[in-house]
Amino acid sequence: MHSAVDMTEVSSVAAVALALVMLYAAQSKLRTHQTTTRSFRQLGLPQPSFVAWLVPLAEIAIAVALMFFPGWGGVAAFVMLVGFTTFLVSILRSDAQLSCGCFGSTSNEPVSIVEIGRNLILLGLAAASTSIEHLTWPSLAAIMVVSLAGVIGLTVVQLVFLRSQIGSLFRIELAGEADLVEQSRLETAQ
Repeated sequence: MHSAVDMTEVSSVAAVALALVMLYAAQSKLRTHQTTTRSFRQLGLPQPSFVAWLVPLAEIAIAVALMFFPGWGGVAAFVMLVGFTTFLVSILRSDAQLSCGCFGSTSNEPVSIVEIGRNLILLGLAAASTSIEHLTWPSLAAIMVVSLAGVIGLTVVQLVFLRSQIGSLFRIELAGEADLVEQSRLETAQ
């Protein structure tokens, strides 16, 4: 009995999708090297100009590995993404309003849950890529599975981000509520 979706095909689609993201990120950083260097300097990275060359070259190397040795490319991508995601979480927790420079100058928004969520999706692609030795031609079903998972993941990330923004942008305060909150805060402090 043949299953509807071959997991080797799904892993191949994941590897190719991740390779394309890595190539896009690399070309964005290389195209805007000065902006990337500035972002890396603001992030406190050592030798930001050198790192602004090194990171995209590593992304290109990982993309190539994903195409020719997807298992090893997936491992390399996973390790790089875990490190970078940990770094982004530390920025988010510090409340610093810094841009990650993830895709060169395509965004100068501060690090938010969106970048963390995006990286979790990319980590999923990397993990799926580790299970294969070579790419196979995918079926439409495999392409649809990876695409649907990506769309659902990105939608969830955007909804969480939207909820956090709406919660802080559209708060309706009832008459006298601010006074009660302040009074409660003063009583707690005493």
